[in-house]
Amino acid sequence: MTYRLTSIESEGRLGITGDYVRIANPIAPERSVLRRSLVASVLDVMEHNAHLDESLVFFEIGSIFEPNLNELPNEPRRLAIAMSGLRESTAWDLKSSKAYDFYDLKGRIELLLSALRYKDISYTATDSVEYLHPGRAAEIRINEQVVGLFGELHPLVKEKYGLADAPVLVAEFDLEN
Repeated sequence: MTYRLTSIESEGRLGITGDYVRIANPIAPERSVLRRSLVASVLDVMEHNAHLDESLVFFEIGSIFEPNLNELPNEPRRLAIAMSGLRESTAWDLKSSKAYDFYDLKGRIELLLSALRYKDISYTATDSVEYLHPGRAAEIRINEQVVGLFGELHPLVKEKYGLADAPVLVAEFDLEN
């Protein structure tokens, strides 16, 4: 579980802009607004733990906070997944191990949706998400309604995080839909 409080600069690494719900009396500058992206929070955790293992997979279910003029913010719930590194741990008897790729994350998403017994699932390529690599991103649709997106983190965005050379894959589901 990550902090709901963050900074505009922290989420800015992912390219998120716009209005934020600001804290009237923040305890620290890095905790001055409420988050607008769960993916940014999970990537912060991945960056913090990158030195611990050669394979990292994290997820979180939580709320994001969307400003609502003169009212309390909207708090839609999201599921975020981030994975990077090697499929299998290296060992003396393995010559090399391949890194996670787009299809590893897609496979896990398919297993999740299958276990939840969703039907009529489709995937549509998208280039509309700035923090995802063009040509390596897709929207997830259930009954023609977009419920999430996933793909490989854009290389320029990945540079802003202290992560290894392996691809970083992320997914975000809108649990309200």
